[in-house]
Amino acid sequence: MKNLSLGLNIVLLVAVAVLYFLHFKKSDTSGGATLVDLKKDTLSSAAAAEIAYVNTDTLMAKYEYYKTTLDNLKSRREKMEQEVSGRARSLQNEVAAYQRKGNSMSVEQLQAAEQNLRMKDAELRQYSEKLANDLAKEEQQKTDELLETISVYLKKYTKGKPYKYVFAYTKGASAILYAQNNLDITQEVLDGLNTEYKATQK
Repeated sequence: MKNLSLGLNIVLLVAVAVLYFLHFKKSDTSGGATLVDLKKDTLSSAAAAEIAYVNTDTLMAKYEYYKTTLDNLKSRREKMEQEVSGRARSLQNEVAAYQRKGNSMSVEQLQAAEQNLRMKDAELRQYSEKLANDLAKEEQQKTDELLETISVYLKKYTKGKPYKYVFAYTKGASAILYAQNNLDITQEVLDGLNTEYKATQK
């Protein structure tokens, strides 16, 4: 599931970078504050009121939809690994049987048995790769669904509120180095997302 979390962090980081660029580009073209001016002057209360952030670490740890998705994917991965391991053990047993009987087999029988084992080994590798690819596609699909769910909810959540930007904060992997606690809307967003998710499960 690391791919899911990593994918989410990358997408959110790109979104933050784009919004950051657009914000300062607008300031420069309108003859407003330069980067130097921004260092001198603190963010005005009006501008601060337009910005909020969501802690993605908290969101991923407590968002029920994400936790359920994570559990389902983990279960799928474990079943896949068990199935592949079972087939691999079965093939190993066939190889061991072939080695035990090798001395009593004719050249033709040996060649046929070796060809059969090579074919089964190739089939097992292909099957294992297919399962891994299918799981990776499902993880990507769930990542897209998660981001879409959060995006749709934030559009509803910010209606009637002054927020123009909602940034994503992830410890150690975020463009946000500092933010005041009063800009943190994580809990409100988390509560709303969980409420909507629970409603869909009834």
